[in-house]
Amino acid sequence: FRRVLFRSSPTGFALAPSQPNIAYATTFRTNLMISHDGGLTWTPGALIGSAGENAMAVDPNNPAIVWLVVAAGIFRSTDGGMSFQKITSPGDGSWQSIAIDQADSNRVFASDRHYVYATFDGGANWNIAASGQINAVFTTGGSVFVAASISPTVFVTKYDPTLQHTLYSTLLGPGSVSAMAVDGNGNVVLTGTTASHSFPSSANALQHDFSSANAGFVAKLRAGDGALLYATLLDGLSPYAVAIAPDGNPVIAGAASGAVPVTAHAVQSTVPGPCTRPQLSTTGTVPQESAHTFAAKLDVTNGGLIYATYLSGSCGDEAHAVGVDASGAAYIGGQTYSLDFPVTANAMVLTFPTTNYAGFVSEISPAGDQLIYSSFTGGGFEAAVNAISVDQSGNLYLAGITGQAASA
Repeated sequence: FRRVLFRSSPTGFALAPSQPNIAYATTFRTNLMISHDGGLTWTPGALIGSAGENAMAVDPNNPAIVWLVVAAGIFRSTDGGMSFQKITSPGDGSWQSIAIDQADSNRVFASDRHYVYATFDGGANWNIAASGQINAVFTTGGSVFVAASISPTVFVTKYDPTLQHTLYSTLLGPGSVSAMAVDGNGNVVLTGTTASHSFPSSANALQHDFSSANAGFVAKLRAGDGALLYATLLDGLSPYAVAIAPDGNPVIAGAASGAVPVTAHAVQSTVPGPCTRPQLSTTGTVPQESAHTFAAKLDVTNGGLIYATYLSGSCGDEAHAVGVDASGAAYIGGQTYSLDFPVTANAMVLTFPTTNYAGFVSEISPAGDQLIYSSFTGGGFEAAVNAISVDQSGNLYLAGITGQAASA
């Protein structure tokens, strides 16, 4: 091997099948590099400017036709990489690979993390040919091969009290489960996340698809047979906890990496910022995270939101637990890095009590329009509230971690 030095790190490479001495290499944020002598010398071509991994394929019959996928979409050059024209930009920009049929160069296949897109007319029209957790697509001898991961599948199983008989067992789709609750009628509500665009949603869902890398989901299954009564996707949200309100609707809480669809009169409609915490002397870094706590109550009958709100400070946080009392008030617990996390005047702990991240517990009114109570909790280096339960008398129970004796 002979090392070739570029001005920037190479991120993609392709040879021309009809003339193997012609090679193309994409580089980090700079130009496409082109060699016509088997890699001995390289000259710059078109400015790519991509900060991510790129993939290329060269027409099997014409070395001047180069196909390229970058975050902005699918591009094609007809002048040997000196310029590129954008062909299309489906998907979310998570491109993995591109391949050209060796028997028919009008047949091009490009894959992102979720789909394989195919054109059979040289790029004029594109269709989804396959879906899943796609890693790469290859073509050879007129055949197309897709490399993909097999995702874990969400399931729900109901047993009788003796654990000897399965009353029902059902699969939902690729994803992971974070929490489950059972309502007074025996219907199951579960929450989790999925990266699959084929995850089921009901006709009255809030969202049927998503544009982020993954999405949260909420699903309700019928007591007797596990049939799907309701399911929705939640783009950019990760619900980590669920509880059933007295009216039978679920309250969820978790972390939002995307925009929360806040409702009118929400407790908090936006996230404060930017984070201004000083660096920790022990690590030299600012304690923070990019996600922010959200809480929401869903109307699983009519398909709307009863409320949705942020509950967050400027340095990030996430909810781990939720409980609901007889009035329908919701109690949210989790951890926050934010010194300005919203607390109420009657809080037991008004100021940030830890070094890294602190626990919190908050009470939201049944309509989701008032912050009735909110307090930090814990002490020492870090703390978090990981579980909440409300008894029949309205007493609240918290469990979690703390660096010293819990103060709230």
